[in-house]
Amino acid sequence: MHNFMFSKDRRDILVSSMLANEAKGNDCSNCSGTCCTFVSNSMQITPIEALEILADLEEKSLLNEETLARIEDTVRKYRLDYFVGTGKSEIRKTYTCPFFHHKSLGCGVSLSKKPYGCLAFNPLVHGQKEGGECMSSIKNLEKRDEIWENVENYMNSTLISELNLIWSKLPIPNATLEMYKNTLNHPKWRKLKFINLLEHLSKGYSEEKEI
Repeated sequence: MHNFMFSKDRRDILVSSMLANEAKGNDCSNCSGTCCTFVSNSMQITPIEALEILADLEEKSLLNEETLARIEDTVRKYRLDYFVGTGKSEIRKTYTCPFFHHKSLGCGVSLSKKPYGCLAFNPLVHGQKEGGECMSSIKNLEKRDEIWENVENYMNSTLISELNLIWSKLPIPNATLEMYKNTLNHPKWRKLKFINLLEHLSKGYSEEKEI
């Protein structure tokens, strides 16, 4: 079994589609990155996606005070820790992702750990500069979800239960911070690296499947 709980495998459909789109000339190389900034971005992620981002940062030796401070600054700047809604539903706030560095550098998260929604959102035509003609491939997202439903239900439910999370999705910076802080407070998991925690979850799913 894959150490990182199929991180790369669970994204194959989305990455393959993105690369095929780029091969046609529909890439983001000339875009300012509006889908990653407060202009258009309101991406939310699940607990396992947040854990995989932390594992990616850890692998790159980027999980440090500077990175954590940048994530916290994003939450404060865009007031992502304040609920805005009607009481029945929440209004999703836009924000600039703390992992988006610059037009020329793009996203700092590896393709094998990048959020599903980010991978599925791609340009429809050549030469995009300010977004506009881009779209999320709902078909690919639904296909991916169907294939990996059981695995991800196990991963997310385990994380929610063990870490006493009260959310199933949050904006990227909120989810990443909560995952980081709650894992450090866990009596057993705080001793593990985030990479090892993914391996631990992978083993747990494998053992449950055999019962």
